[in-house]
Amino acid sequence: NPLKSSGDFLLLRDRGIAWNTRAPFASSTRLTRKKLLATMPDGSTRVLIDASTSPGMAAVNALLMALVAGDLDALATRFSMQETLRADGGWSLALQPRDIALKQAFTAIVLEGDRYVRAVEITEPGGDHTRIRFAGLREAPPATRAEASQLD
Repeated sequence: NPLKSSGDFLLLRDRGIAWNTRAPFASSTRLTRKKLLATMPDGSTRVLIDASTSPGMAAVNALLMALVAGDLDALATRFSMQETLRADGGWSLALQPRDIALKQAFTAIVLEGDRYVRAVEITEPGGDHTRIRFAGLREAPPATRAEASQLD
């Protein structure tokens, strides 16, 4: 059954990603090069991935960062890529995992965008789909000190 959530998303390429879900319930997920943390509505925080204790998970962090940042060089090392350019100036990039470990997690990943990554669709081997859409994107003004502190 579909689950729809919404919130806001902050990407600071050199620092990480803060994803604050507002509905259907409040939560916060922070991804840095070293950790993936989740903060739940009751204020409790769980470390989902810690690269310092699990080097293999550092690769997962790097992959997630590359996906949302559209880092093609990093993605090309782990996926075969098929780019489609649209007449309206947009593009899509279909990623097929190269190695067995990734094939167990993803059947395909499709990025869509224009100047920015606007959507990410992940298809899992069991047929589940995750579609993430980004709206209201902005480069300026830069992140406030409070926004950036989410990634400290």
